[in-house]
Amino acid sequence: MNGAEQDPLTRVLGDLAEVGRKLVETSESALALLRTGEAECRQPEREPEAKDPMPTTKLSTLFTRREVADLLRIDERTLGRWRADSAMKFPRPIRRSRVLRWRRKDIDDWLEARR
Repeated sequence: MNGAEQDPLTRVLGDLAEVGRKLVETSESALALLRTGEAECRQPEREPEAKDPMPTTKLSTLFTRREVADLLRIDERTLGRWRADSAMKFPRPIRRSRVLRWRRKDIDDWLEARR
């Protein structure tokens, strides 16, 4: 019997079987993708890398009072006391009008000298 001579029920059943095979293939592909995604979700998350709060790039070589205090993990008032205490020998700021800025290198050198 060729395709033209098949009864309609046999053709419909053949078509359904073909649809079923394609559905199984698609489901297996989808299941494989889900398993891959699940495996990726189970991977432990990496800790974010700790960053230096004040990077030493050309653009950030001059720090404000707040940035210096943050770098040293002190309060701004403590920074003021250290500046006023000559025994601390804290680096002198660069003064532009009323604005004070410190060089990162000066702060690093001061810290190294205190070790």
